[in-house]
Amino acid sequence: SGVVAMMAIFQESLYALMVLESSGINLLEAMNSKKISIYENVNGVSLKAMLSSRNISYEAKPMEEKIDNLLNKEIDATAVYLSNEPYLMQELGIDIKTFDPKDYGFKGYGDILYTSRETINKNPELVQKMYEMSKKGWEYAFAHEEEIVDLIYEKYNSLNKSKKALHYEAKTLKKLSGYGSNFGELNKDKIQSISHLYSYMVTHKYNKKWLDSFIYKENKFINNTLTTKEKEYLKNKKEISVCVQAELYPLDAYIDNKHTGMVGDIYTILKKNMQIKFKYFSSKTDQELNRKVKYCGCDIISIIAKNQKRFPNFKPTKSFFKGDFLVISKNDKSFLRGMNDFKNKRFVVRYNSYKDYIFHFLPDMEIEVIHDILTIKELLLNDEIYGMIDINYLADIAINTMGYKHVKINGFIPLDSKVNGSIAVRNSEPMLLNILNKELQKIPSAKISEIKEKWKITRYTKEVDYELIIYISILFLLLSTIGFIWTYIIQKKNKALKKAKNKILYLNNTLEDRVKEEVRKNEEQQLLMLEQSRLAQRGEIINMIAHQWKQPLNNLSLLTQTVVIKYKRDMLDDAIMTKFNKRTQHQIIEMSNIIDDFRNFFKPVKEKVIFEISDSIDHAINILIPILNEENIQISRILNPCFIEGYPSEMGQTIINIINNAKDALVEKNIDNKTIEIKIIQERNIVKVTIEDNAGGIPENIIENIFNPYFSTKNKKNGTGLGLYMSKIIIEEHMQGKLNATNTNKGALFTLEFSKVNKR
Repeated sequence: SGVVAMMAIFQESLYALMVLESSGINLLEAMNSKKISIYENVNGVSLKAMLSSRNISYEAKPMEEKIDNLLNKEIDATAVYLSNEPYLMQELGIDIKTFDPKDYGFKGYGDILYTSRETINKNPELVQKMYEMSKKGWEYAFAHEEEIVDLIYEKYNSLNKSKKALHYEAKTLKKLSGYGSNFGELNKDKIQSISHLYSYMVTHKYNKKWLDSFIYKENKFINNTLTTKEKEYLKNKKEISVCVQAELYPLDAYIDNKHTGMVGDIYTILKKNMQIKFKYFSSKTDQELNRKVKYCGCDIISIIAKNQKRFPNFKPTKSFFKGDFLVISKNDKSFLRGMNDFKNKRFVVRYNSYKDYIFHFLPDMEIEVIHDILTIKELLLNDEIYGMIDINYLADIAINTMGYKHVKINGFIPLDSKVNGSIAVRNSEPMLLNILNKELQKIPSAKISEIKEKWKITRYTKEVDYELIIYISILFLLLSTIGFIWTYIIQKKNKALKKAKNKILYLNNTLEDRVKEEVRKNEEQQLLMLEQSRLAQRGEIINMIAHQWKQPLNNLSLLTQTVVIKYKRDMLDDAIMTKFNKRTQHQIIEMSNIIDDFRNFFKPVKEKVIFEISDSIDHAINILIPILNEENIQISRILNPCFIEGYPSEMGQTIINIINNAKDALVEKNIDNKTIEIKIIQERNIVKVTIEDNAGGIPENIIENIFNPYFSTKNKKNGTGLGLYMSKIIIEEHMQGKLNATNTNKGALFTLEFSKVNKR
């Protein structure tokens, strides 16, 4: 049983809010307390979410006679269908302004073709043909606009629209459909995001357990077997020449005469299945790639954006990678939420192909091409540019190069579709195009996901290496200097000092091995955050580690300076060196323990476990203690021993989110005697965790909205509006508990409720 979505006719919802230009409503916030005609069914969910995200209250009005009511100023705004009412107002010569939910972070689909699971099981061939014919029909309509407009005008024009109105509708629908890019596609992450939105905006009415099998597996019944002619073609071809850009690691790269990265793994599969050799022509820049394509006679280009216009003599295969463009900017920049936030800002990209692709969708963006990453870093740090735009697969490497202390992920480019990566095949090789399409279709989506995950983990390990290298280098430099001094003194003093020197060298070597081992084991930790929130928080974790390393590093520096001074004064003896050895070991062990604490705390657990809830709370508090101490915030704990079942790491992340919010409120309101009180209360078979601050509480007019996605009481610079939203999902959906917020006479009180379990 169950409904299955087969194809999205429109990649974006067609619903928006419309106001008269003469109303003076130029910002969404100006709709507060206005009269709005809006849908009360699911068609109005994204519109209501857009208003709720800006904490806008309004007086809802019926949809009947909405245009007349708008013109008569009986209402201030109305919900409209983007392909219809805006053109009607244009024909009337009336200036209007529309507010589209996707510009505020709320993307949806429009008109989804669907069927039932039962129908698929009983007649899969019929379902497949229905899918194929529906897709072809829409594609034909979009490709033959004039013909279809004439047909509708003559035979099906029940609304008596003019031909100009029908042409306007055709162009609008064609743009929103993703035709020529990702028409018909359904994205699981987007469906999941929409499901959360509907669940919270429509009073938890919808059951999300069917989402895993909600999307139809298209092309499942297409025959991917090579024909006799295609097999003969490969046999005679023997070798396929490939132009590859070598500087797109970890997406695509050519290193040490080997095609590597995610795309390299795909080509390894193709090579094995097609039983053919690939001959590579490697390029390091866009310009060099253009020359290789022109003069080396490449049959294919390893990967391009599917709707690219850069190589007119090549056609794309089916896409096998999909990504997003995101923005990297300084840590002090405001978080980019919608298209309006990108206006009047200067951005850079490293490749001309990026600029061309983005301009295809957003021709008004101010973008410059700069290839050198260090030049981009300098421009960012000097505030000469707002941000650098990069593919999400490459962003981590760029951040490693520029340093987590300086830059962060700051938002996604709001394109109408994802970046679809395909193989480009020369037009003169149509049979090769067919073969590659069939071979790519044979690669299971699970295998492609595995490849992405493999390189994703490699990237994260690599990025942690670079992020910690500054601290490790300082430590190694100090120890190497000590070793040099130690050796010099041994030559003048006695054999006892030589033994001490050997101990330090041994400590140096073992420490290096331990740090390398810990770095190797460190993987991506934040499994539940939405993509925007998860990437943005990596810098915060590193900052916490750096914060707690600061004192041990200062101590090591002082110890080293003391030894140097005593050496210059010829005051070194066995007692001083023994004391120095003991103190340096203590500081090094302390730094190693800090790394262990963070690694263990953020280590993901894939299966539910029974754990003592107080341990998870203690670990979370220990992470935040240095920051809380800086703000003179006292933590009061009354933690009774009891056990629950769930995910300790996710539980700890929720505690951190709530305490961070309390800390921000206490600091912002400049409260005297700042306190946060945490209690564990047992009531029969129920365990409650309460977290209460004395910051005065949450305003009553917004307390019901704090768990909504993208709702934040902080300014844009400091808040994404995702922390409490994700905490709600963790506690209620993943751990089957409850999370609520109320006000007391002191401040805000968050209550987490779970079923008690016995320790096994």
